Amino acid sequence: MSNKSQPTTMTQPSVALMMAVRKILYSLVRLLLSFKIVFPQLSELLKGVYVEVAEKEFPLENKPQTDTRLSLLTGIHRKDIKRLRNQTATDRTMPSAVNIGGRLVSLWTRGKAYTNKKGQPLVLPLKAEKGASFESLVVDICKRDIRPRVILDEWLDKGIVTMDNQKRITLNQQAFIPAKGFDEKAFFLGHNVSDHLAATTHN
Repeated sequence: MSNKSQPTTMTQPSVALMMAVRKILYSLVRLLLSFKIVFPQLSELLKGVYVEVAEKEFPLENKPQTDTRLSLLTGIHRKDIKRLRNQTATDRTMPSAVNIGGRLVSLWTRGKAYTNKKGQPLVLPLKAEKGASFESLVVDICKRDIRPRVILDEWLDKGIVTMDNQKRITLNQQAFIPAKGFDEKAFFLGHNVSDHLAATTHN
C-alpha cells in the first residue's frame, strides 16, 4: 500500500481491509458522537479529505488534476469536487452542516425570546400556548423534522438539561463548554493517530 502514484486497482475491496476500516471507524464515531458531531458534518469533512488526498497523493505524471479525474478516483460528484477544491483548508475543517444541538443551544443562549434581560437562558416550560417553550425552541430550528421529546430525552440522559416536576427545563451550559486544554489535546490526537496510520499504510 506504499504506492502513492495510483490507488490500488481491484474490482472489490479487500474484506479484511474493510473490516479493519470498520473497526477504526467504530472508535472514531464513538468519539464524534461523544462531542455531538453528527453524520452530515463528518460526511462533508470526509468529502473534503477525499478530494485533498486524491489531488495531492495520486497525480498523473505531467497531467493536471481535473475535476473529472478526481470524481473518478473518489466517487464524489463533480459539482462537489469543484466546490471543495475552491475551499480553503479552514473551510474544510468547518463543514456547512451545523450540529442541531449546537444551533439549539445557540438560540437558547442568544435569542431574545429565550433569554432574560441579563442575557441568561430562560428556564423553559416543555410546552406553552404563548411565549417561549422548549417545544418552540426545537420547532424554530428543526421545523417539524424532529420531535422535541426526542431531543429532550437525549439531553436529559446526557445531563445537558434538567427538568423539574412542573416540566420546566433548565439548560446546563457547562455541558457545552470544552475543558481547559481541549484544543491542544485534539491537536495532538489528530497528529498522533495520523502518523500511526501513515506508518501502517506505508508498511
